[in-house]
Amino acid sequence: MKSTRKTSYFTAILSVAFVLFLLASLTFFIFKTNQLLANLKENIEISVFLQDFASDVDIANLADDIANAPYTKEANYVSKADAMEQFANEFEVELLKENPLPASIQLKVNANYANTDSLNVVTQKIKQNNIVSDIHYQQDIVELLSTNVKKIGIALGAAAILFTIIAFTLIDSTIRLSVFSKRFLIKSMQLVGAKNSFIILPFIRKSIINGFISSLIALLLLLAVAYGLNKQFGFIQLQQNQQFYLILVLSLFVFGILLSILATWLSVRKYLKANIEDLY
Repeated sequence: MKSTRKTSYFTAILSVAFVLFLLASLTFFIFKTNQLLANLKENIEISVFLQDFASDVDIANLADDIANAPYTKEANYVSKADAMEQFANEFEVELLKENPLPASIQLKVNANYANTDSLNVVTQKIKQNNIVSDIHYQQDIVELLSTNVKKIGIALGAAAILFTIIAFTLIDSTIRLSVFSKRFLIKSMQLVGAKNSFIILPFIRKSIINGFISSLIALLLLLAVAYGLNKQFGFIQLQQNQQFYLILVLSLFVFGILLSILATWLSVRKYLKANIEDLY
């Protein structure tokens, strides 16, 4: 009988650990996806072309305004000479005697502004300066990226909700089975006058320990997978995202323990409310 109980608790711990591992993996995948999308957005380059009559002072003032704007991630001034040199190097041609290329400010915006509506506002504001002749960016790529970001966000959000529901259902079912072996003990204690809180408390304590162990196992699995991925591809970068990884680890333990407590409480209450004939 004891071996059966131990087996059921061991199975519950492993089941909860596996579910927590899947949830943590999904969270990590969502984080890396958002990070990748943000990098793509912040690499969209906007070319602010300047009039030939623009003075150095006017250019410097505009460059400072753009560099200090909340939408700016990076801004670099490219002179007419630099533009000509870049053109010659890129297309492998000799420098022209007359330079037809305008000076420009090459702008990269923060990820939050890398959408059609925000960029329209940004470009219209910059165009109000009389030394700006034209502004160019790849609008079709921005629109495509914005559309795909919305679709990916909906898909990942739905996946997160679905995983959470599945996780709770599996954990609840697993813990319910582990409590099932003590259903007669629960009912006997209730019949001799023990309060519900007195009966439930030992199970809650046990669920906290089990939840902690499950979370620890899930964390070890996650670290093993992360180590393998980092060794193979080298894209996890623990040094750059320490805050996220710390929050993920803490959330893993808190979520694992709370889910175990909730599922245990619901399972024990079920047998407390059950009639004796329902136990057979």
